[in-house]
Amino acid sequence: VAPKGSQAALGLSDTQLGLMGGLAFALFYTLLGIPIAMLADRRNRTTIMTVALVVWSAMTAVCGLAQNFWQLFLARLGVGVGEAGGVAPAYSLVADYFPPHQRARALGVYSFGVPIGSSLGIVFGGVIASLIDWRMAFIVVGVAGIALAPIFTRVVGEPARGRLDAGGSCRTAAGAETPVQEVRKGPGDHRTDHAQRRSQQPELIAVSLSVRPYSRYRNNGVNPITP
Repeated sequence: VAPKGSQAALGLSDTQLGLMGGLAFALFYTLLGIPIAMLADRRNRTTIMTVALVVWSAMTAVCGLAQNFWQLFLARLGVGVGEAGGVAPAYSLVADYFPPHQRARALGVYSFGVPIGSSLGIVFGGVIASLIDWRMAFIVVGVAGIALAPIFTRVVGEPARGRLDAGGSCRTAAGAETPVQEVRKGPGDHRTDHAQRRSQQPELIAVSLSVRPYSRYRNNGVNPITP
């Protein structure tokens, strides 16, 4: 529905449609990944991810306002710029929320947010495109992402860097480093671990669902329906 509608409305060729679905998004998403990761090593990661969420959601909404190929192409570039800021900081946050023996499980739960976001994007984007039009699908999905930004900021805090790494150092918000000592677990510590995991679940879920909340919809260019 959406490709045919946008292609007819904007007079796009198949080549232009393919460029928006691939090159336009991947160009800056790939090139900015490392610089943003370096920035995340030095600055507040929650802030970086919040800004990224607002940028890619806003540019998603702008896709619905495009009147020609170049406007839509530039909007897709903006989506790639925003999404580049939601990858490396997320992995770094997960590493500081969970100790080494829990990180594989935590990253697995985090990665599960991608298919959840993909499913939500396909369902809601497809329904909106069918009931109204493809433009409104982009706008509604983009506005929903912007609305999630303040919730993400409130739920996900900025933990001290390396605080759970044995033998490492813990960098506080003020930039001071303190040594992290290895803690050996006693027989009763498993209940503490379980309680800790439960207390960290809201942060993990927020990171997982906010990093790519409709990624499947956006990464397919202008197609919210076709998997």
